[in-house]
Amino acid sequence: MTQKGKPRTQNGQNVPFLSFARFGPGSIILLSLLALFAILLFIFGLRYLAILPAVSAILIFAVKSLEVLQLGSPDDKNPIGKKCLVIKKVSSRERGLVRVYQKDGSLNPELWSAETTGHFEIEEGRTARVVGMKSIVLLIEPD
Repeated sequence: MTQKGKPRTQNGQNVPFLSFARFGPGSIILLSLLALFAILLFIFGLRYLAILPAVSAILIFAVKSLEVLQLGSPDDKNPIGKKCLVIKKVSSRERGLVRVYQKDGSLNPELWSAETTGHFEIEEGRTARVVGMKSIVLLIEPD
């Protein structure tokens, strides 16, 4: 978030409020149906019952409005060749957990499952290098 309260992407561009990422077809259909249901209940004289779908639509809109959207580039999702920090011990017998370092040297908050490429262990708190991927599991070697 910026100082003025407008969301920004990672590269500093403004994210539009009425974007497809925030209010996609499912959200628009749901909000429309709730509003229509509230109007129909009100027309048929069920004024107090019409409050429920109206309040639900307002709450859904409010929650969707508060979402923070972060648009990243596909390069951010390719961890091969990057350093990582071992969060849970990785060995040839068990998978562990790692966090990959970003370009600026900070840790990405996303956790990855990891396996070693050889018969060795990498303890928690150590750094390693990502040398490949097997589906969504990172293959790592000691740094």
